[in-house]
Amino acid sequence: MRNTIPRTALLFTILLLATALMTPAHAAEDDVRSWIDEQTTVSVTAQKSALTFFRRDMQASGKLVNFIDLGALEVNQAGKRRLYLCLLEWITDPVRRKKRVVDDFSTLTVWADDKELTFPRHTEDRSTLHISDMPYKRHTYNVLESYYEVSLEQLVTMSEAKTLSITAANHPADATPYRGVTKGHKDLTAFTTEAVRIAALANTPAAK
Repeated sequence: MRNTIPRTALLFTILLLATALMTPAHAAEDDVRSWIDEQTTVSVTAQKSALTFFRRDMQASGKLVNFIDLGALEVNQAGKRRLYLCLLEWITDPVRRKKRVVDDFSTLTVWADDKELTFPRHTEDRSTLHISDMPYKRHTYNVLESYYEVSLEQLVTMSEAKTLSITAANHPADATPYRGVTKGHKDLTAFTTEAVRIAALANTPAAK
């Protein structure tokens, strides 16, 4: 009995491959960063730069500005790929921080325009992801790290949004969320495009 592939499955495979091939092959070199972790030997791909968000801390009379960085990355461990969001909370004034309510990022909410995306914290210890070094530049001496697992569909939603904002688990409903420092998020879009390209290649028969 001859083994045949259903026509719909064949067309879907061709579409995925076409999408991957239409994306420039040099995108990974020009628009994202990739490296091999020297200690764990996993392969890591990340945005060129994390997105920076801020909000004025009204508990400190609006004089203290809170900053966080957020960036996407992929960890490839022996062919097992996982996508994560890395959140770096800047601690610019440890003394005053002790006198106020600290933002609780055990759950992260990202607003992609009016779409709410909620992420429970996966870990605060990057070694559990087999990453030795902080994936993004440290802008201040004191930094708190949080990592959240994210799906490719969620990344696409974020990259296609016109505006992104962030709230923490204990963020009051009437409080101002974290807003982006600059308009646009091209580094996130570039990383998402590369992630979609790799996912498309992984689903082709030749890649299996």
